[in-house]
Amino acid sequence: MCSFDLFLGAHVLAEMGAARALGPLCRLLRRPDRGEEVFGDALDLSMPALLAALCDDGWDRLRALVEDPDADESARGIALRALVPLVEADGARRDEVHAWLRDLFRTLKARKGAYVWMCLAKAVAALDLADLAPQARLLFAKRMIDQDYYAQNQFSALVREMRDPERRREALEDEALLPFAGAAEELEAFAGEDGDGAEPGLPQPGGWRRDEFDGDWQTPTVNPVRHVGRNDP
Repeated sequence: MCSFDLFLGAHVLAEMGAARALGPLCRLLRRPDRGEEVFGDALDLSMPALLAALCDDGWDRLRALVEDPDADESARGIALRALVPLVEADGARRDEVHAWLRDLFRTLKARKGAYVWMCLAKAVAALDLADLAPQARLLFAKRMIDQDYYAQNQFSALVREMRDPERRREALEDEALLPFAGAAEELEAFAGEDGDGAEPGLPQPGGWRRDEFDGDWQTPTVNPVRHVGRNDP
């Protein structure tokens, strides 16, 4: 199966709420660099909401992926970020997610500077978990988060935005943490606004060229420096 089949299929399954797809997708993401190979920068942009949309049967698989120290670092962070759209879509999950995040500060196993630490801080801010904010700030003090990539003032700004009713939704959208909008809407973000708004022939977000979309699929675009400051040795 080619990358485009997997890319498109994952979005369609998310719109269907096909919970059985969550396990295979998490296994794919767990493999080093495989998720990036298939989804490119969509891994950061649509994957958190996509994973959340597949959690009708529970979010144990997301929890297992985050807690697996041998899993791909990016995938662990993406799974952690997925808890935000999960709670946004189903507020009844908030208390159990909150309790698990509280324990995660003590149990998470990851190297200093790993992407998953930044995602933990972002989840605390985006979910407005005030009691966990001091522990999140401590991650910066202990240099668990690479501040060249994500600074403490950015965390504090997100906390403030999430408490501002007029800024809250825009902040979630900026962080790509809104619930899944639907396959067509998500894919439009990678093809150009309403299929337009981009010059033909130029590589588009998500990796295809508009003048070639009816032909061969190109592997989704991968930013060559996307790991700098979070996954570098």
